[in-house]
Amino acid sequence: MKQKCMHRLFYSQGCVTTPSGEEYSIGTQSSAQFITDSGHVAISYSGGTDGRGMLVRLICQENAGNPELTSQGNKENNIYHFQLTTKCACGNGCYNGPKPKGGDSDDEGTDAGIVGIVLMLLLIFGFALYLGIGITWKKFKHQAEGWDVIPNKDFWRDLPYLIKDGFLFTFEPCKYAMRRIKGENDGENSPIIDNTNDTSSYNYGT
Repeated sequence: MKQKCMHRLFYSQGCVTTPSGEEYSIGTQSSAQFITDSGHVAISYSGGTDGRGMLVRLICQENAGNPELTSQGNKENNIYHFQLTTKCACGNGCYNGPKPKGGDSDDEGTDAGIVGIVLMLLLIFGFALYLGIGITWKKFKHQAEGWDVIPNKDFWRDLPYLIKDGFLFTFEPCKYAMRRIKGENDGENSPIIDNTNDTSSYNYGT
């Protein structure tokens, strides 16, 4: 009778050994079906020796280490029950593939925000360091006082005007183009003056 289970080993999902040493198949791999049992996902196997079958209930445990399989015996009609406790029974518990697109938009937004904050802090720190070293150098090396201690004073004084000129240089062509377009449209829609029926008389003198 032992040969009966070993003969099906390549396509049997499980075997059971009786106290007398006999072995039987309790389900084939091709018969596996996912079902719901007592609120848990389970895998049902059939097609075993003499109608035997197997039910494996999947128990989710996120902090589980190695999967643990517990036998609960032959409960009904030669259907053997097992309980498999594993983190793989949890949603995406054993998923190691690439993350779906758009799945972690919050994390990506948080990372981008952190990078922006770090860059801003580095910019502020660099500007403060520039002012500190420049003021110290001009005050003690060149004996400067008042506004003269600011490094590159002329540049900082002219910076607002330079920014203004930059905006004008960038947007003035656009304004000019808009005026031309507006003027052409006004010319197309302007009324045509017809003087052919003008009855005014002119006295050129004789």
